[in-house]
Amino acid sequence: MATYKSLKMDQKNPKSSVFYLQLNRPSHRNALSRDFFTEFPEALSSLDQDPNVNVIVLTGAGDHFCAGIYLKTLTSISDKFASGD
Repeated sequence: MATYKSLKMDQKNPKSSVFYLQLNRPSHRNALSRDFFTEFPEALSSLDQDPNVNVIVLTGAGDHFCAGIYLKTLTSISDKFASGD
């Protein structure tokens, strides 16, 4: 399985077709970073192409599922649009 900065992919029971995809930034309440927006589609595509996967469970590490978008990511995106890039 691939490794990601913002996600953790796991199959808790090797005999099961259930895979877990965990938002893995508990120190930031699993806020969605720029890495997430690149990695999440890649992870889903990888799991979708695996014939052993029938179920994907999305969870969050730590006490929070997800706080939403990481504000620094949102700021960098708006700065990019403002500069015309």
